[in-house]
Amino acid sequence: MVADEVRKLAENTQRSLTEINASVNVIVQSISDASTSVEQNAQSALELVSISEILQESLTISSSDIERTHQKGLQDTENSQLIKDEAYSSRDLTKIQIEKMQNTKVSISNIKENITVINDSTKALVEKVSSL
Repeated sequence: MVADEVRKLAENTQRSLTEINASVNVIVQSISDASTSVEQNAQSALELVSISEILQESLTISSSDIERTHQKGLQDTENSQLIKDEAYSSRDLTKIQIEKMQNTKVSISNIKENITVINDSTKALVEKVSSL
């Protein structure tokens, strides 16, 4: 009877050890799966860091391009103002030149009238001198 009890106890122990071994194997497999998952997540995180670095570099380049474009825009605005100022100055000079040309035209017209008067007077004088 004691032997039967010992044998049953040994069988129960063997079954328990088999169950424990199976449980340990399940736990080891779960840990292995979790480890693989952690490694994959770590790799994904490294890839994200790499992508973030590339994006940061692209943003830096884009920012520089935007700043350069902005500076060129400011320079173009300055140049446009200079051109506008020169155009107004040229317009003012043209107005002055037109006024001077109109004054010259009036002066030439006056000179022409005076020459006509002098010519007529000269003819009259020549006739008087010729008749003497």
